[in-house]
Amino acid sequence: MKSAFMSQIHIGHRLRSLREQKGLKQKEVAEALGLSDHQPVSQIELGKRKITAQELVRASQYFDVSLEWLTNPFILTSKNSFSWRQNNVSDENLNSFEEVAGEWIGAFRELNKINKTPLKQILPRLSLTYNSSLNDAVTAGEQVSEELNLGDRPALSLADALENRLGILVLMIDTVQGISGAACALQDLNAILINRKERPARRNTDLAHEFYHILTWMEMRPERKEAACHSQERPSTHKAKRNQKIERLADNFSAGLLMPQKTLNLLGKPHGNLTKWLIEGADYLGVSALSLKWRLVNSKVCPELKRISSEDIRENRTYENNPELPPLFSKKFLETIDLAIQHGHISIGKAAKLLNFPVDELGDLFKTHSINHLGRV
Repeated sequence: MKSAFMSQIHIGHRLRSLREQKGLKQKEVAEALGLSDHQPVSQIELGKRKITAQELVRASQYFDVSLEWLTNPFILTSKNSFSWRQNNVSDENLNSFEEVAGEWIGAFRELNKINKTPLKQILPRLSLTYNSSLNDAVTAGEQVSEELNLGDRPALSLADALENRLGILVLMIDTVQGISGAACALQDLNAILINRKERPARRNTDLAHEFYHILTWMEMRPERKEAACHSQERPSTHKAKRNQKIERLADNFSAGLLMPQKTLNLLGKPHGNLTKWLIEGADYLGVSALSLKWRLVNSKVCPELKRISSEDIRENRTYENNPELPPLFSKKFLETIDLAIQHGHISIGKAAKLLNFPVDELGDLFKTHSINHLGRV
């Protein structure tokens, strides 16, 4: 199977990466593996020589990494590639979940390579910098919304546009408690993870927010742990001020992206019970009533809405007890796995383990995205 050859290449790349991180020469690694000279190490690193089981165990012990890390081509090795939107999640829980999520993203990347399906990387260019104003961010969001042709209700078409037009992997997932979303930026792939159990307005806002981080990753890299609810307290350090400014820019970009002026115009002038009007308008657009309120106030379209309080909104807001959840993962993600199974690059059992899904229910998962090849599973 091609996956075995793929593993040898990845083992070689990972050994070389570990060696270079520690500033070692191939001769030193050769001694640790019980080899007589550096030549076999060079061949292993290039994927031209198969590493033996004994050599693999010695490498694992020498570099203090797991055998799984060395041999699983889906595990991400890039450091600082995630920014998590979360509230009070412990480092232990976050690290553990990041390993799981990273393997999903790594699997998508590697399986697309062996399926010979090129990954897209087409991102809009933003002229925003750390010194840009919040109004600049709103304008940039509106421009991107127009460029992507997101329509009258951008929140409802954003995920599809990101995945199918820009090549950003968008996964709707079940997370550990406290995580609402994440952005992941790799050299050859960008991904956004969204907790599918959040309310629709929250999912849409988080998606737009993380999209901003993907677009500005090099210029304004976000913190690995980003608070889902920003503190209103004045930050006390330069780093804290910088992080707060980045998050405020992201929030304002999101407002412009999901609620451009042409969309606001569709709502017309407020009338009747203003709180009810605001909630109904927010539901129609797929955003939160509070976000719509401040967008209308700040744009001076409806400054009278400023007097509506969060308490008013909560008192008038009703939620479905069991709202329908979006399907797990995404169609493009599962199509990639389905194609790899058909071509023998990954077994059904390994796919089930990767997705943390029972084998006998895997067919149903694929069917939720209208993928029927696994209906016999």
